[in-house]
Amino acid sequence: MLESEAHPDYKTRIENLKKQKEIEIAAHEKNIPIDVPDPSKETGVLDKQKQDIEKITKINGEISSLEEQKNSYTEKYNDLVKELEDLRSFKLSLELKEKDVLDFQETHSEIVTKYFVSWDKLFTLKVNYKQVDSTINEKEKKLAEYRDLLIPSESLDVIEEGTRKQMLSNGSINLKIERKIAERDALKQSLDVPTRKYQAYLEVKARWEVRKNELVGDEDTNGTLKYLDARIAYLKDTLPALIRQEREKRLEKAVLIFNKKKEIVEIYQTIKDSIDEIIGSNQNLLNEYKIVLNTGFVFSDDFETRFFSFVNQQVKGSFRGVDEGRKTLKTTTADVNLDNLESVKAFLNKLITLLEQDQRSEVKEEERQKYITDQIADQTGFFDYLFSLEYFTPKYQLQLDAKNIDTLSPGEKGALLLAFYLMLDKNDIPLIIDQPEDNLDNKSVSRILVPFIKQAKQRRQIIMVTHNPNLAVVADAEQIIYVNIDKANGNAFSSSTGAIENPEMNKRLVDILEGTRPAFDKRRLRYKQNES
Repeated sequence: MLESEAHPDYKTRIENLKKQKEIEIAAHEKNIPIDVPDPSKETGVLDKQKQDIEKITKINGEISSLEEQKNSYTEKYNDLVKELEDLRSFKLSLELKEKDVLDFQETHSEIVTKYFVSWDKLFTLKVNYKQVDSTINEKEKKLAEYRDLLIPSESLDVIEEGTRKQMLSNGSINLKIERKIAERDALKQSLDVPTRKYQAYLEVKARWEVRKNELVGDEDTNGTLKYLDARIAYLKDTLPALIRQEREKRLEKAVLIFNKKKEIVEIYQTIKDSIDEIIGSNQNLLNEYKIVLNTGFVFSDDFETRFFSFVNQQVKGSFRGVDEGRKTLKTTTADVNLDNLESVKAFLNKLITLLEQDQRSEVKEEERQKYITDQIADQTGFFDYLFSLEYFTPKYQLQLDAKNIDTLSPGEKGALLLAFYLMLDKNDIPLIIDQPEDNLDNKSVSRILVPFIKQAKQRRQIIMVTHNPNLAVVADAEQIIYVNIDKANGNAFSSSTGAIENPEMNKRLVDILEGTRPAFDKRRLRYKQNES
């Protein structure tokens, strides 16, 4: 992660590695071979000796070329081994997936035979392994070729004489190198002592130069001096701009995701518009009660838990401390309008700022700078979660008098849902309602439920179980069904029906719903007395 490279510890580690490499190079410089004069430049050297020296120099060049060729073969061999591992693993996964499908077919064969005759009516499974096997065979042949080219000379000794051994001997890069070394060593034996010393010096000097080049290296070879110099320059000159660029790209992705999620809310909004019209047309029934349906994004219930599953609240930072950190997050989420793109972008940037700047009031200004790496171990998982906006949940919010439905009392919630249902449902089939007045005061029953029930019963039959006089009497029930269970007489069940005006039914209404006539009259007289 780029944020990890921005941490000062990373820069310190690179600088320390550079210092170690410089010390290693300095030590290597002290061990440079002592110069040995070239005898061929002195007078009196035989022509044959000069020719042998030229031959040795040429052979040394050939050996170097062969070594480079061997390194190239080895690299290609290793690449082929990795490719074959990938291909064989893929083929195995393909075979397992095919087996899963075949097992599924076998498990459900009776249902398919009964309802669809055969699987061919639903789908046909056809896996073509020919291309996979052909690619594997091709890679295996190539691997065998490089294995033969890299075969050690000692392995050739155990192969019987014949055409294959001859072919391997001619192609083996190791054997070619050994033959050239033997040819060079034989020529060295013909040289005089000073020339042999000079040739030995050249070989030591060549190995010294190779090692120095390995230490100095280049910008692409990890661990070399030039690579470490390039990394330090990158951290200073390139990384800050690269982080800004990648963050902009990440934010652009979040914007695309937001716009796609917004399309879902717009579908909700289309439905909401039609519901708003219905609510508006029933405003005379709602009186002073205000029913509103809001649509938009809300944070998912597990957002806080998921967020802090990534953030270490034990280290210094804006989110340090369980209670304090959660309070900071709640304050941040409270300020965001999830339905506004600019507000969402500001929210995402704000969270990053809180991670990079300790904004607790007690922190000194010079100690505010913090690093995401110290607070979040799984940075990839954190950024994927944060900028995927998977915690944005499209939702309807039904409100009564500016209060969300989940904050209402059970009675208010039941009344609101029933009134909402009666407004929207245009069916004319009978509707059965069981004690809608539960947990609801009589005022709410009278002002919310009764008007909607009276309106609904104009187009459909409503059967309602109730102990509330407002619903039975004020809602103008056409027919009352009185039910009784005589527990003393073996739970004998009896019922009778009649209109409110029926004397017998009228008496039962007063007894059950009003608590008998004396109780009803006493309340009526008391209310009248208070009015006067």
